[in-house]
Amino acid sequence: MRKGTPIVKIMDGGLQEFNLRAGAENIPGAAGFARAVQLVTEEENARLKEMRDALISSVLERIPRVTLNGHPEKRIPQNANITFHLVEGESITLHLDMYGISVSTGSACFSRSLEGSHVISAIGGDHERVHGSLRMTFGRYNTMDDVEYTVEKLESIVKQLRAISPLGKQ
Repeated sequence: MRKGTPIVKIMDGGLQEFNLRAGAENIPGAAGFARAVQLVTEEENARLKEMRDALISSVLERIPRVTLNGHPEKRIPQNANITFHLVEGESITLHLDMYGISVSTGSACFSRSLEGSHVISAIGGDHERVHGSLRMTFGRYNTMDDVEYTVEKLESIVKQLRAISPLGKQ
């Protein structure tokens, strides 16, 4: 920190970090994160990437009026963000939840907010694109069967929502 930078302590308590914050470092959390990083393998990343790519290609192929957000190849292995035009992402999210599929309309840090993705907005997305986007991620316990199940449900849900939406008639 540059000398003279005005920093205001937001929590009273101990004198950690030169009296700038209270509380102790989360040593168990740091150790757990370090172990989790050690458990990630190239094989697992390749498997996650394969599922992600299968989901993206299936959605783009089977569902009309969708846009992949972000670079087609330069992305983390487990993440896909897709805009479903002419339908609200929040509606898709609620319908998918009824089938046991968890997705998000925004970033992970704002998952309890109805705000659209600030990232989609920052890359030039308009209101429709921001609010029609879903973030889907895969983990260690997902399978290709999960991908197919998700795409089937997405295809059906998007078709159904567009049929009842005034936007879907466009």
